[in-house]
This record gives sequence, structure tokens and C-alpha cells, in this order.
Amino acid sequence: MTTATVTIGNQSDVDLRDSAQSVHISRPKLQTVHDLLTALDGNANVKMFRTTARHISDFLKVPVEQLEIDAVVDIGPDFRLYLGQCRYKRGSIRSYSNFAQMLLRAAKELGWESPQPEIPEEWKSILAVMQQHRPSNKRGQYYGCAKIVRYAIRLGRSPSQFCDDDLNIWCEAQLKRGRSYEYMKSVKSNFRRALTKNGLSEKLPAICTSHKYPPYGIPLRSFPARLRTEVEALLRWKQAVFAPGRPRRGKHRAVTAKHLEDVITRFYGFVRKEGKRKNVISLVKLVTEKSVSAFIEWSLNDRKLKGEPFANGFGT
Repeated sequence: MTTATVTIGNQSDVDLRDSAQSVHISRPKLQTVHDLLTALDGNANVKMFRTTARHISDFLKVPVEQLEIDAVVDIGPDFRLYLGQCRYKRGSIRSYSNFAQMLLRAAKELGWESPQPEIPEEWKSILAVMQQHRPSNKRGQYYGCAKIVRYAIRLGRSPSQFCDDDLNIWCEAQLKRGRSYEYMKSVKSNFRRALTKNGLSEKLPAICTSHKYPPYGIPLRSFPARLRTEVEALLRWKQAVFAPGRPRRGKHRAVTAKHLEDVITRFYGFVRKEGKRKNVISLVKLVTEKSVSAFIEWSLNDRKLKGEPFANGFGT
């Protein structure tokens, strides 16, 4: 008995063929937070991701469509501070901060890579010196100095532009992130010492080093009795939980009050040493239009401080 062979399809389909090559579907390149949210559409947490992205956009004052993913890196402490100023509760602040980190993790899982900041040529030799002196522990002589250089680069400052007020603003930001006042004071001193010891002072002329400008501040304990009492009362008033007549946003934390004290001691030192005034025994006599104008003129013209950073510091 002859069995008929049934053929399904045409001859070419019957013949053995090489397997078709697998088609590789490339993921879209992620650049902005909007790109990332689009890629995460359908994710169980997408609503929270979008809300968090909106808060980050408001904080950085950049539309989500234009907000680079790289801008989300290292915003944690400042972002939490911003949310606190917006009067969100601790639980909400913690949640939004966690989702900001989850956004970054999701971006990396989808192939995003954070671009490495390019070191300008004029900063390379300075950064190399600071990195050579990087210690293995926090007691090292130049601990934190390389971080200051990278901060200056992020600001877009050249070595000749980076000034004391830029340095003070960086320190203030670190204080808000939880660093102690004593630690930040030590880091600033280490940075200035590193510049002097390694012959870099000429490259950063707007940074005060011990051999260039003598200290001009006078500590609060050396103030005249009446002036010291008034300043101490002012500092207590700024930190009190409730103070009649104080502006709504006028309350200071301990670190900010300490910064205010430092500003006053420097201002008083200028008035006494540069202004040659001996009869400054009260705040009313200290803070006058003439003395403030003279201090601003001296800081900008003689010490070559930059206007905007100086205003941010002295504005306290």
C-alpha cells in the first residue's frame, strides 16, 4: 500500500532554512525627565513619579520637558529643604525624596548614564594638587578641598573668579545638609592652607589666605558690653519659636543664627579696624548707611569680592 505524502506549504517552506536573525529593538535614548516618564508609562508608580518630577521641576525652576536627568543627581538635601519650606510634612518629604532616587535608579536600569563633568583646563592642575592630598580619613590635612574645587567648576567659575563668598555659600549649603559648624570652619581653613602651601594663591586671588589679608573680624566676646548684649538678644529673638513682631519667615535655625553672628563680627571688625571708629557701642551706631556703604565698597573694590555672592552672604 502506497502512502501519500502530504505537503503543507510550498517547496521553499519545506526546505530547511537558516533561522531568521533576531531583531534588536533599541531603547530610546533618555535625556530629560520627560523622556524618562514616557518610558515609565504603565509602571505601577508612574503617578507618584510624575508628582515627584513636578516638585523637582518647581524646585529647579525648569520645565519637566527641559529638565535633564543629570540635574536630579545629588539634589537630595536641598530638595528636602525646599519641600520643608513648602510646609510638607516629614512623611511626604521622605516619600518624595525616595521617589526622586527611584527615578534615577529607573533611568539607569533603562540605560541612562550620567555624563561625567568635564574639568576645565585652568582647574586641572589645582584639582590634581587637592586630590593628591586626599587623606584616608576625615582627620586628613586637606579633607574636603577637592569637593570645593568641583563645586567651583559646577558654578562655572574660573580660578580667578572663585571668591570667599562663593566658598561661604558652599559651606552654608553643607550646614543645611547636616554638617557641623566646626567641621565646615575646619574645611575652609584647610582649603586656604592648601592654597598657600602649594603656591596656588595667585591662581585664586579672590580667596583670602592668611598671608594676603589679615583677619578683620572681632569675636562677639570682645564687643563692648552693651553691643554684645544687644547682639545676643537679637540672636535669641531670631531663634525663638515665637517672637512678637518678627516676620513670618524670620525665624533662624541655630546654624543660620551662627552665620548671622559671624557676619556681625566681621562687620564690626571692619568698622573698628578699617573705619577707625571707637564709639560703636550699640547696633544703632553700628548699622548705619555710611558704615554699610563703606563695607560694601571695601569688600567689592579692595577685596575684589563678586557682587552677587557677597550680597547673598551679607544680606543675612
